[in-house]
Amino acid sequence: MKGYTPPQRVQISNEPLPITKNITITEGISVKDLAEKLGIRAKDLIARLLAKGVFATINQTLDAELASEMARFFGAETEVITFEEQASKDQAETVASEPTKSASWTPHLPPTAARSCSSTRLATKPSPVCAPAVRKRRTLSYWSSLPMTA
Repeated sequence: MKGYTPPQRVQISNEPLPITKNITITEGISVKDLAEKLGIRAKDLIARLLAKGVFATINQTLDAELASEMARFFGAETEVITFEEQASKDQAETVASEPTKSASWTPHLPPTAARSCSSTRLATKPSPVCAPAVRKRRTLSYWSSLPMTA
């Protein structure tokens, strides 16, 4: 892929790396998400899990204890939070990032919608907002112009 540079490969050794960063994980984190937070390739994490005797795919979830142990091995200290704490944290961030709407805020119509929809000439093209109303008027005028037969 253009512009994509994969993370550096980690040599598999039995000695853990020194602790250099802190990460926050949830209790059921997937192998892929843990690898992304650690900044390593998912296959390196899977290789380490296999060396430990745990068979896991990239989509499987790890329990908090195993995820913390793997993070410590790759040089990260972990803070484990529950799903509820993560959801409330995400919701607080969403609320904080939303712009506040004042009481006097009113939606504005686009310039084409501000024009009246009274144009019934066939030569002019009605705006997309007015098109259904104009189409309905044209249909009614067509059917009303036909002679009534019994």
